[in-house]
Amino acid sequence: MLSDADESAVDHFIRVWMKQVQELAYDAEDCVHLYIFRIRCRRRDGLLVWSKTKRIVATLFPRRRLARQINALRARAVVISERHARYGVSREALLQ
Repeated sequence: MLSDADESAVDHFIRVWMKQVQELAYDAEDCVHLYIFRIRCRRRDGLLVWSKTKRIVATLFPRRRLARQINALRARAVVISERHARYGVSREALLQ
């Protein structure tokens, strides 16, 4: 709705907020792709008993790095949401 609104109807703060949300979405998508590439698509071993333990150990550091990235994304989302609540967005102004 914001991207379809007239430029004069959208405040500067709303445009900045919209850009921040868009960048957060792109970063979250990158995080998902890194998960698929680094953790999920690892080469699997032939032994059933050892492969699960070996896989957990082999992906420990990438999983920790991914957890830190997710926590950072969550913190950014909270900050962006608080900023949005502070400045507010009027739907009625956008629908005119």
